[in-house]
Formats: sequence, structure tokens, C-alpha cells
Amino acid sequence: MTQDEPPPQNTLKAVASLEGLDNLAHIGVAVLFILAAASVLLYSFGLFLLQVVHIANGIHAAGTEAPHENSFLQISLELLSGLLFAVILLELLRTILTYLIARSIEATLKEFLLVGIISLVRKILLVGAQASLSSEGQHAFLQEALGTLVSVLAVLLLIGGLILLKRFYERA
Repeated sequence: MTQDEPPPQNTLKAVASLEGLDNLAHIGVAVLFILAAASVLLYSFGLFLLQVVHIANGIHAAGTEAPHENSFLQISLELLSGLLFAVILLELLRTILTYLIARSIEATLKEFLLVGIISLVRKILLVGAQASLSSEGQHAFLQEALGTLVSVLAVLLLIGGLILLKRFYERA
């Protein structure tokens, strides 16, 4: 068989079967992402309700004893983390859907770069929020500041990657 000859029919059927199984596996992963995002959102909703009760108790107890502000802030931080994590899961789901629909490396790379940017921004926000709640010393602050700086540089690199990707495929 030379390069100009079409592949045998049984090879084409085998490839089509494998592609079908590949699509089925991707759909299974997508369903799991939806379930994971839904569970994170339900958990976050429970935290939100806990915060509402905490606020109501704080208003009710005003004047008698100070509500535990630290636990309120910790729960708020966990709520923020959960919501941002759900966004990341949904963006990963979008990556799978883009692959299944477009079958384009450009579109898939773009989605992965966006997931990376969102993940890093989540990290920056959470580190900043945790640092504002923490009363650790100067050394811990410098470590967090350095970590945040590295994350910001990584975000800028990923944004640069998005720009280069767009320019490369516009020229092609």
C-alpha cells in the first residue's frame, strides 16, 4: 500500500469506533465535571446560609457580646474559595466541550490558557484574603508577597500566550 492509496475499510471502521469511544470518555468526564461543580456550589450555598445565620445572630446579640468575627471571615474565605473553584471546574468543562465541538488545537489551547489564568487569579485573591486575616510576622508576609508576584508574572505570561496564539492563527 502506498501513501496515495486510501486505508482499507476495516481500518476506517476501527478508527471511527475509537473516535466514538474517545467522545464517550470525554462526555463521561464532562458529566463528572458538572457533578463536581454542582456539589461545590451546593456546599458553597450551605456556607452562604451559615453566614446569613451568623449575621443574624450577630445583629441579635449586638450589645451583649461580640460575635466571632474571625470565624465569619474564615467561612467567607471558604465560600469565596468554593465559588472560584466551581468557576474553574466549569471552565475545564468548557475546554472539553470546545474539544468535542471544534476539534481545533487553537480553541483547546485557548481554553486551557484561560483556565490557567482563572486558577492563578483565584490563588492571588485567596492568598491576599488569607494574608489580611493572618497575623503572622514579616517573614510570612514576604513569602506571600513573593508568591503573589510569581503568580502575577505567570498570569501575564499566560495572557501573552493568548495574544501570541491569536496572532499565530490569524496569520495562518
